[in-house]
Amino acid sequence: MEKQQGKFNIAVFAEIFSLMGNILFEEIGLEDLKLTKMEMLELVIVSSNEGLTMSELAQQIGTSKVQISRSISRLEKEGFVHRETNGMNRRNVNVYLDEAGKQLFIQKKQQVEDRLNSKAAEMSQEDYAQLTASLSASVRLLRKYKILKDV
Repeated sequence: MEKQQGKFNIAVFAEIFSLMGNILFEEIGLEDLKLTKMEMLELVIVSSNEGLTMSELAQQIGTSKVQISRSISRLEKEGFVHRETNGMNRRNVNVYLDEAGKQLFIQKKQQVEDRLNSKAAEMSQEDYAQLTASLSASVRLLRKYKILKDV
Protein backbone atom coordinates (compact mmCIF):
# COMPACT_ATOMS: atom_id res chain seq x y z
CA MET A 1 0.00 0.00 0.00
CA GLU A 2 1.40 3.38 -1.02
CA LYS A 3 1.51 5.94 1.80
CA GLN A 4 0.21 9.47 1.46
CA GLN A 5 2.90 12.12 1.92
CA GLY A 6 0.64 15.22 1.95
CA LYS A 7 -0.25 17.32 4.94
CA PHE A 8 -3.63 17.88 6.54
CA ASN A 9 -5.31 21.20 6.05
CA ILE A 10 -6.19 22.14 9.63
CA ALA A 11 -8.68 24.71 8.33
CA VAL A 12 -10.84 21.86 7.04
CA PHE A 13 -10.89 20.22 10.48
CA ALA A 14 -11.64 23.55 12.13
CA GLU A 15 -14.51 24.19 9.74
CA ILE A 16 -15.97 20.72 10.28
CA PHE A 17 -15.68 21.16 14.06
CA SER A 18 -17.37 24.54 13.85
CA LEU A 19 -20.18 23.20 11.65
CA MET A 20 -20.78 20.24 13.95
CA GLY A 21 -20.88 22.58 16.94
CA ASN A 22 -23.45 24.73 15.19
CA ILE A 23 -25.57 21.68 14.41
CA LEU A 24 -25.46 20.54 18.03
CA PHE A 25 -25.97 23.90 19.71
CA GLU A 26 -27.78 26.22 17.32
CA GLU A 27 -31.38 26.94 18.21
CA ILE A 28 -31.62 24.49 21.11
CA GLY A 29 -32.04 27.12 23.80
CA LEU A 30 -29.01 26.75 26.04
CA GLU A 31 -29.51 30.31 27.29
CA ASP A 32 -32.79 29.53 29.01
CA LEU A 33 -31.10 26.64 30.81
CA LYS A 34 -28.05 28.74 31.68
CA LEU A 35 -25.82 25.99 30.27
CA THR A 36 -22.59 26.54 28.41
CA LYS A 37 -21.78 24.69 25.20
CA MET A 38 -19.15 22.73 27.14
CA GLU A 39 -21.74 21.62 29.70
CA MET A 40 -24.17 20.57 26.97
CA LEU A 41 -21.39 18.68 25.21
CA GLU A 42 -20.60 16.91 28.48
CA LEU A 43 -24.26 15.89 28.81
CA VAL A 44 -24.25 14.56 25.24
CA ILE A 45 -21.11 12.51 25.84
CA VAL A 46 -22.22 11.20 29.24
CA SER A 47 -25.63 10.24 27.82
CA SER A 48 -24.03 7.90 25.33
CA ASN A 49 -21.24 6.73 27.68
CA GLU A 50 -22.80 6.58 31.13
CA GLY A 51 -20.28 5.72 33.79
CA LEU A 52 -17.26 7.05 31.96
CA THR A 53 -14.56 8.50 34.16
CA MET A 54 -13.79 12.17 34.54
CA SER A 55 -10.43 11.50 32.84
CA GLU A 56 -12.13 9.85 29.87
CA LEU A 57 -14.57 12.74 29.60
CA ALA A 58 -11.72 15.25 29.65
CA GLN A 59 -9.90 13.26 26.97
CA GLN A 60 -12.96 13.07 24.71
CA ILE A 61 -13.59 16.80 24.95
CA GLY A 62 -9.92 17.68 24.76
CA THR A 63 -9.70 19.74 27.93
CA SER A 64 -8.23 19.42 31.40
CA LYS A 65 -9.60 17.32 34.24
CA VAL A 66 -9.77 20.52 36.31
CA GLN A 67 -12.07 22.18 33.76
CA ILE A 68 -14.24 19.05 33.55
CA SER A 69 -14.45 18.88 37.34
CA ARG A 70 -15.67 22.49 37.53
CA SER A 71 -18.36 22.09 34.92
CA ILE A 72 -19.49 18.67 36.18
CA SER A 73 -19.81 20.21 39.65
CA ARG A 74 -22.14 22.82 38.19
CA LEU A 75 -24.16 20.18 36.34
CA GLU A 76 -24.42 18.24 39.63
CA LYS A 77 -25.76 21.32 41.44
CA GLU A 78 -28.39 21.70 38.68
CA GLY A 79 -29.42 18.05 39.15
CA PHE A 80 -28.38 16.85 35.68
CA VAL A 81 -25.58 14.44 36.66
CA HIS A 82 -24.00 12.74 39.63
CA ARG A 83 -20.57 11.31 40.28
CA GLU A 84 -19.70 8.02 41.89
CA THR A 85 -16.30 6.90 43.09
CA ASN A 86 -15.25 3.61 41.55
CA GLY A 87 -15.14 1.12 44.43
CA MET A 88 -12.16 -0.74 42.99
CA ASN A 89 -10.07 2.32 42.25
CA ARG A 90 -10.93 5.33 44.38
CA ARG A 91 -9.05 7.62 41.98
CA ASN A 92 -11.58 6.92 39.21
CA VAL A 93 -14.74 8.97 39.44
CA ASN A 94 -17.54 7.95 37.11
CA VAL A 95 -20.23 10.31 35.78
CA TYR A 96 -23.90 9.38 35.33
CA LEU A 97 -26.98 11.26 34.16
CA ASP A 98 -29.72 11.94 36.67
CA GLU A 99 -33.36 11.90 35.57
CA ALA A 100 -33.33 15.64 34.81
CA GLY A 101 -30.24 15.16 32.66
CA LYS A 102 -31.85 12.27 30.79
CA GLN A 103 -35.00 14.27 30.13
CA LEU A 104 -33.02 17.30 28.98
CA PHE A 105 -30.92 15.16 26.67
CA ILE A 106 -34.00 13.51 25.14
CA GLN A 107 -35.59 16.93 24.54
CA LYS A 108 -32.48 18.54 23.02
CA LYS A 109 -31.65 15.44 20.97
CA GLN A 110 -35.14 15.59 19.46
CA GLN A 111 -34.66 19.27 18.59
CA VAL A 112 -31.36 18.53 16.84
CA GLU A 113 -32.81 15.52 15.01
CA ASP A 114 -35.83 17.56 13.88
CA ARG A 115 -33.55 20.30 12.57
CA LEU A 116 -31.28 17.84 10.75
CA ASN A 117 -34.24 15.96 9.29
CA SER A 118 -35.80 19.18 8.01
CA LYS A 119 -32.52 20.07 6.29
CA ALA A 120 -32.13 16.53 4.93
CA ALA A 121 -35.64 16.77 3.46
CA GLU A 122 -34.39 19.66 1.32
CA MET A 123 -31.62 17.51 -0.18
CA SER A 124 -31.85 15.32 -3.22
CA GLN A 125 -31.61 11.59 -2.54
CA GLU A 126 -28.24 11.57 -4.28
CA ASP A 127 -26.84 14.41 -2.13
CA TYR A 128 -28.18 12.83 1.07
CA ALA A 129 -26.65 9.44 0.17
CA GLN A 130 -23.33 11.10 -0.70
CA LEU A 131 -23.29 13.10 2.54
CA THR A 132 -24.02 10.12 4.79
CA ALA A 133 -21.54 7.90 2.93
CA SER A 134 -18.83 10.58 3.11
CA LEU A 135 -19.34 11.22 6.81
CA SER A 136 -19.34 7.49 7.60
CA ALA A 137 -16.19 6.93 5.54
CA SER A 138 -14.48 9.90 7.18
CA VAL A 139 -15.20 8.63 10.69
CA ARG A 140 -14.04 5.11 9.72
CA LEU A 141 -10.74 6.42 8.33
CA LEU A 142 -10.15 8.76 11.27
CA ARG A 143 -10.62 5.84 13.65
CA LYS A 144 -8.58 3.42 11.53
CA TYR A 145 -5.53 5.67 11.72
CA LYS A 146 -6.24 6.70 15.31
CA ILE A 147 -6.79 10.33 14.36
CA LEU A 148 -10.17 9.95 16.05
CA LYS A 149 -9.98 7.75 19.14
CA ASP A 150 -12.66 5.70 20.81
CA VAL A 151 -12.50 6.06 24.55
